[in-house]
Amino acid sequence: MTVNILQISNSGFKLDHESTETIPSLYLVKDDKVEARICGVISPEQEDDTYKFLGSFEISCVLVCDKCLQDVKYNVSAEIRERFSKDTSEGYQPINGDELDFTEVIRANVCNLLPMKISCTDKCQGLCPMCGKNLNIEQCSCEKPIDPRFAELSSFFKEEV
Repeated sequence: MTVNILQISNSGFKLDHESTETIPSLYLVKDDKVEARICGVISPEQEDDTYKFLGSFEISCVLVCDKCLQDVKYNVSAEIRERFSKDTSEGYQPINGDELDFTEVIRANVCNLLPMKISCTDKCQGLCPMCGKNLNIEQCSCEKPIDPRFAELSSFFKEEV
């Protein structure tokens, strides 16, 4: 998602862009594909070759549930305040030629906003560790293994007849 700086006048440039982007290194996002909508105002600052962006973005992507490996559609939105400059020594986003590239801005914000643990539902049961069936769809008949370190303790729980 790029904007040519030649489009930006002294009064600013209103950005409203919607697209499907492939953003590399979003390891949580399936196929690294993100449907993104970014809108806001880009305005030149008094300093030469420095642009300020104030706006917001909304993304929709497909994540994978950590427990059952099913696809999960995830939506997130956030406010953005970024500065772009040819001089990146002050922590500004770089200007590449005549382009302001929002890919890194979106990637960094998305990575900060994604949950640490992805779950399709709050009650996701995950996969059976023995047979691999999705326990949300069907129950399996596997016998739960007893940890050999606690095998002796199982005799305490046997009912006496």
